[in-house]
Amino acid sequence: MMRQHFTKSMVVCLAVWPNGCESEDHSMLARRELGVVSASGWARVKIPPEVSQQRDSLWLSDENGTPVPFVEEREGLWRPQRLGVIDLLLGIDDQGRPTAEFGLKSPEGWKIRDREHLELALSVIATGPWVARVDVAQQRHDGVFVTSQASAPMFVYELGNQARDLDVVLPWDADRYRVTLSPTQGPVPKITAIAVTASTVPEALEPDARIGPITLRTLATTNDRGRQGYELELPGPDRVVAFDLTLRAPVAPVVAGVRRPSHDPQRRPVELGSGLLWNLPALQHQSERITIAPTFGQHFELSLPEGVVLTAAHALVHREALLFPAEAEARYYIHTGGRVVTAPGDLATLPVSRLVYERSPVTLGDPEPDPHGRPHVLDAGQRTRPWLPYVIGVLVVVLGVVAFSLLRASARLSSSSRD
Repeated sequence: MMRQHFTKSMVVCLAVWPNGCESEDHSMLARRELGVVSASGWARVKIPPEVSQQRDSLWLSDENGTPVPFVEEREGLWRPQRLGVIDLLLGIDDQGRPTAEFGLKSPEGWKIRDREHLELALSVIATGPWVARVDVAQQRHDGVFVTSQASAPMFVYELGNQARDLDVVLPWDADRYRVTLSPTQGPVPKITAIAVTASTVPEALEPDARIGPITLRTLATTNDRGRQGYELELPGPDRVVAFDLTLRAPVAPVVAGVRRPSHDPQRRPVELGSGLLWNLPALQHQSERITIAPTFGQHFELSLPEGVVLTAAHALVHREALLFPAEAEARYYIHTGGRVVTAPGDLATLPVSRLVYERSPVTLGDPEPDPHGRPHVLDAGQRTRPWLPYVIGVLVVVLGVVAFSLLRASARLSSSSRD
C-alpha cells in the first residue's frame, strides 16, 4: 500500500516536470498585416518604434508564410551620380550677397528626381570666422526663379580662417538653381566653385514627427570644462535625426553637441552631431536645429557653453523604412518575436524607382497571432532555468505529501503492531 502510494506520487511529479521544459518559446510571436498596394512595384513601409525595437527578429512574408525579400531604406540603395554644372555664374547680387547661379546637365537617360536630393559642395573663402543663411531659388519653365520653402532655415559657417567646401542638400525639383548666402555674422564669404551630386539621403526627407517639448534635466557634472550638460529624455525610444533647441535670448552663435550617454563608466559617450545655435531677436536671426546621425534611443546628452540657458527642446524623428517588391492586391505581413526567415538573393543589387516616394507608404496594422512565426528553440539549460523555481516548488510539495503519507502509514503500522 505504502509502495503504491509512493509510486503514484512520483508519477504525478514526473507528469508536472515536462510542462516546465518547453523546447520552443511561442510567447513573443506576432505579425502585423501590411496595407494592400494598388499597383505592382516597389512598396515602402515605415516601422513604428515598438517594431524597431524588435528589428533583430523582423521578416516579411506573403499570406502563405513564404518569405519576401526586402531592403532597408538607406543612401546606398541609390547610387550617387555626379551631375554636370553648366552656365555657372558666380558673383554678388544687388544686396552684396554672394550668389551662384547654375544649370544641371544630367547623364544620358536621366531626368529630374531620378534621385531625391542634390548635394552641393560650395568652395568658399573668407577673411575670418563667419556664419551665413543659405537661400535657394529654382527656375520655373517660364524663366522666373521661385524661392524654395524649406521646413527650417539652412546655415553654413566657418569658425576658423580658411577656405573649405561647404555641403548643402536640396530637393531635386528643377534643372537650374540660384544659391545665395546671406551673412548673419562675420565677413562676407566668396563662392569660388560649385560641384553637384545627385543622391538620396533618407534622413534629409521631412521628419515623420516632431516630439516635445521633451524633458530637460541639468547635469551636475560634465567632462568638458567650461560647458554645461543637459539630459534630453523622450517619452519613449524613437529614431531621432535632429533636435530643435530653443535658447534664452540673446545668444550669439555657440557650438552645441549631442551625444548618446554610455551606461558603462569605462566607455565614452558616442558623439552624434554638433552645430551652431543662436537666438538674436534684435537681428531677427535664430538657429535652433542640430542634425545628428540617425539614432534609436530615449536618452541623449547635450553640451552647451556655460552661461547659455536652454529653455525648450523638441526631437525630430524619421521612422526606419523597408522597401520590398509588392504585387497589386496581394497581402503581406511583418513578423517579429521569433527566428528570422530570410528570402534568398540580394535585392539591393536592383535599382530602386524614384516613384516609391511619390506614393504614400504602406500602412502597418496592429499585432495579431502569428501562424507562420518561427519560435526560438531553447537548449536544455534555457528550457530548465526559467521554470526551475516552479519545478522545485512542485517537487517540494509532492515530496512533502509523500513524506507525510509515509509517516501516517508508518504510524498506522506501529499502532496495529502494538494491538
